Amino acid sequence: MRILSIISSPLQLINFKEYISIFNIYEYKLIILTFIKKEQDQILNCAKILNIHDYILINKYRIFQYYRLKNYAKLKFDRLIIGNFFSDPHLFLYNKSNPKSLVVLDDGINASLISEFYNSKSRIIKRSEIKTFFFKFFKINTTYPKKFHLFSSIENAIGINQVKIVKNNFLFLNSLFCHSKNDTNTYFIGQPFVELNICSKKKYLSSLSEISKKHKNIIYIPSRKESEKNLNHINSFLGINIFKTETNIELFFIENKLIPKKVLGFNSTALLTLNKIFNSQKPLIELKAFRMDFDGKRFKKQHILKYYKKIAESGIIVQEI
Repeated sequence: MRILSIISSPLQLINFKEYISIFNIYEYKLIILTFIKKEQDQILNCAKILNIHDYILINKYRIFQYYRLKNYAKLKFDRLIIGNFFSDPHLFLYNKSNPKSLVVLDDGINASLISEFYNSKSRIIKRSEIKTFFFKFFKINTTYPKKFHLFSSIENAIGINQVKIVKNNFLFLNSLFCHSKNDTNTYFIGQPFVELNICSKKKYLSSLSEISKKHKNIIYIPSRKESEKNLNHINSFLGINIFKTETNIELFFIENKLIPKKVLGFNSTALLTLNKIFNSQKPLIELKAFRMDFDGKRFKKQHILKYYKKIAESGIIVQEI
């Protein structure tokens, strides 16, 4: 079977590796699509650990990315694997190629919103007028797919007859998780809420300040999308240590054979994946999500509530700040 895949994040790459491992797939074309240098570096570092060396890297300006994807859509293949149900470039490749079968990788907590947007033309984040004009002018079709397999670690099906769930138990990552040692540090998973206008810098810093008063000596693991300016503020004004990993946090712990004592965060998908990887047999890590009242307008409040509901349903403690 001829397979083409596209991913744009470390988690999507991990899920791709899990998928091809389960189904013993050795021949495929993999497109790695990146937008910023830090993101590209993290994904490629993850690829080395996951033993993925054969891929096509696309990291040009957006307009050139769509041009190259249009060419790859002309290839003859039977199955397309996309990393994110909500990604415009991924949807463009799907609509342009019209494959015989489609697999959507669970890109994290946003997968809980698929049922809400399945029959809609709306987006999680409203498009700007410039982007809308650009898509119409260049005839970029990003219609959501109707029939596909969702490769996911979610416990409950999303309730759509034409969407079949294929369970991801992170078997490959679990195979790497051995001879690990306990780490007494407390880690905090950073998120680019300020950079994405989800909340103000003041709100983000004040929330971290309150959390750091209750949990001493936090090691802050930043998102690849967080700015150096904001990270300097977290370090200098709050006295929180910043540690930049070369991979995502899941592979960082596995590669360094660490079992952290405690991992904290807001509503990061990493809390869910760490729970699956480290706590599936018995609880090894204490995980906690802090509920933040976001003061930005980028996401609807109802979506934020769904995120925290999904985290709570997984057995992770959700606590008010």
